[in-house]
Amino acid sequence: MPPHLAVIPGPVPVDGTTVVLGAERLAVDRIYRDSASFTADSLVASAREGISHGLILLGPKQKSCKLQTSEALDGHLLQSMADALVTEDLQVWLSAVEILDDQILDLLATGAPSDRKEAPMLVAHPSLGTQLLGAVEAPLREPSDLRELMSFILKRRCLTQTCLHGSRSHPIYLLRTEIRSELSVHLALFDLRGPVQGPSDFTALEHLIDLGAPESMFRASLLTTALKDSIVGSWHSTILATLEPEVADCTKQLRLLSKWARLPFASPRRASARVAQLAELREEVRELQAQHAMDDARATILADRSAMILEFSKAHDPPKEWKKLRRERDKTLDWCGLPTSDAEEALDLMTPYLLNMSDDPALCGRLMYLLPKGERTCIGSDPDNSVVVDGLGILPNLCSIVNVDDFKLTLSRPDFARRHVLINGKTMAKESMVLSHHDRICLGRAQIFRLQIPHMGVETIQEEEETLARMQRLECLLPEELTGFLPSLPRQSFDTTFENLQHLLDHSDALRNLQYYIKDLLPRLPAASALAYFEALRKVCYCVDEANMITREVRPDDHLHLEVELVWDIFRPPEEAILIRLMRYCKSDDGPATGQVVHYWSYACFLERLELMRDVHRVHCHARNGWAGANEMLQDPWMEPNLFPLRDVLSHALAQRSLAELQAVRQQPVEPPDSERRAAEAALQELQEKTEQLERQAEIISQLKEQIMGVVSLTRELQEEPGDTVDPPEPAEPARVGEENFTMSVSSSTFSDGVPTGGQVDEDVRSRGFRVDKLSNTLLQSLAPALLSQSSLTPPHCYRDLNR
Repeated sequence: MPPHLAVIPGPVPVDGTTVVLGAERLAVDRIYRDSASFTADSLVASAREGISHGLILLGPKQKSCKLQTSEALDGHLLQSMADALVTEDLQVWLSAVEILDDQILDLLATGAPSDRKEAPMLVAHPSLGTQLLGAVEAPLREPSDLRELMSFILKRRCLTQTCLHGSRSHPIYLLRTEIRSELSVHLALFDLRGPVQGPSDFTALEHLIDLGAPESMFRASLLTTALKDSIVGSWHSTILATLEPEVADCTKQLRLLSKWARLPFASPRRASARVAQLAELREEVRELQAQHAMDDARATILADRSAMILEFSKAHDPPKEWKKLRRERDKTLDWCGLPTSDAEEALDLMTPYLLNMSDDPALCGRLMYLLPKGERTCIGSDPDNSVVVDGLGILPNLCSIVNVDDFKLTLSRPDFARRHVLINGKTMAKESMVLSHHDRICLGRAQIFRLQIPHMGVETIQEEEETLARMQRLECLLPEELTGFLPSLPRQSFDTTFENLQHLLDHSDALRNLQYYIKDLLPRLPAASALAYFEALRKVCYCVDEANMITREVRPDDHLHLEVELVWDIFRPPEEAILIRLMRYCKSDDGPATGQVVHYWSYACFLERLELMRDVHRVHCHARNGWAGANEMLQDPWMEPNLFPLRDVLSHALAQRSLAELQAVRQQPVEPPDSERRAAEAALQELQEKTEQLERQAEIISQLKEQIMGVVSLTRELQEEPGDTVDPPEPAEPARVGEENFTMSVSSSTFSDGVPTGGQVDEDVRSRGFRVDKLSNTLLQSLAPALLSQSSLTPPHCYRDLNR
């Protein structure tokens, strides 16, 4: 069944139900004014019919104030589903995961965010569809439970974001509904909004749809595996796309939706009960175990089916599960220094607190750390701290904040954390300083917090609590440009001399190392160009510092370091005059470490590599076995691909893929075309007829052989009588018609009417053969053809006279 296409066009022109953008035209099923007007009624209707349904969100992350609601779009849609489904005759469970490339993270898991746990997995089944195994399933006793779960999920996502920019992960929410224990239906929400440029799972989805959604392509990534049921049509599916014409990918999304709607779709599959699903799985396991030859493919299928049986066999007690999981969630929040679900309701709104900042509108302002009056709040990755923050550039004991009297707050940090703690983008001149309302505190490259001092913002206290929370979250939304949280530069009446800019170099190691270049470069440029060059250098050095942090943490033994270098072509744009070089430093016993250049990258190429490095750091922090792609040409962002090794790698990969496809084809029965089948059936029928004819002929030949052998044995008995001699008979006269007496060379027995009789024979008869009197002419006529046709079995003298 094709997907239901719905769009929020924004300023994109619309002609009835057709979206028009340049030369692209797309016919849709429904057009909505904004995201708040979209409801989940169709998903609820599918669930009550017993058919699973997938909702796919496409488009950019919404950052404008008018599109923000009190809840994120994900939470708004899920809450409407829960309000309609959580009833007495239905039981509902919620699972939530986050997918990035080949990593999957459970968003309802408890414990420290840095714990390396067994990740959930996605398993595709031919009749049961794609199943999520190993993820936490939280029961919903009442619709309000979903709000508490979504709050924890968003906090968990904020805690696991180890980099501030370029997040390409996709959250997936799964509601499993059991209708009177008869049907097990899934309602899934796939949030694919966000940047789609560069290497990502979205690229794999585009390739899948461009190729017509072949079966083998669904295994290309976890995201395509999760979307399989919605793409092939075995689930009902709805696509809600938000179009922004100023976004470069808007036309690309329209083409994708147009191709998606033209794919071949199967009929929706009605869900079955867990009992029937378990019976089917156990039967498959028995068949697989009964097979003697167990290759790798069958072993993988057997392991997947066993894992599904283990997942489906879990006993559920919703009240007990809810209490247990809630205790674990509160323990996790308390361990991180966040208020628990009960403590949030009794918060003192006049106590200063920290709110997290993010470039994702769904995540900004979700983490609130209270700063109690008269107490010191210690911050770092050490579990003994009041606020436990983990991520890139976070030291065990990073800094501390003292709330003196709810008005005055001071921050102190050790000297070794000088560039790990930035206030409004600048380093602290001293080890301690007084904070102000709305100060931005950057901790490493993991988190940026905004300080809220309610007593210094009393004008906002009169606002409604919900409106105040929404305004605060919007204020915590990070800008898209790096200049939004770097030290601000004066734009007018500013003398761009090195002395005026020197105090802005302290926050970055890479920028500090370029101070002599900058000092020599600025006097050679006009004022406007000098400021543009300095702005570009600040951006690239900020990113290079982050890349060096990732390199030191992920590859500590390789001694790699990135540096910024300038090309002395000052009349070109700044981005074209900046190069980034990757150095490898080798320690020397006799003197300082010597550096060797590994690669040179342009500014644009380096930004692409930085995105990959962020993904590597995420895998390094959260994958159970860490990152294992070092020195792998297609996985290592620190390597520069070489043409010849790359060709060998691709050839090997294509050979492996071809071999896997060939094995899969051999294991599947091949159905011949109808014309070939009819020809084969006709040939088989003809072969059967010829076989029956040959069998009949063989039976006749067998009977003739038996008769001939009887005559031969009788002839031998006559020849072997004692005293008898057999002389060659003389040529006889031609036989006359009707003559009943024949001469034959046989033994001395006589035949009378075809019956042998004993007795004396006259001597004149004995001299020349023997005369057989009154031999039955009928008997001879019946024996002659057989004897003549089987001459090779009969002695010649036994039938010579029969020719007459």
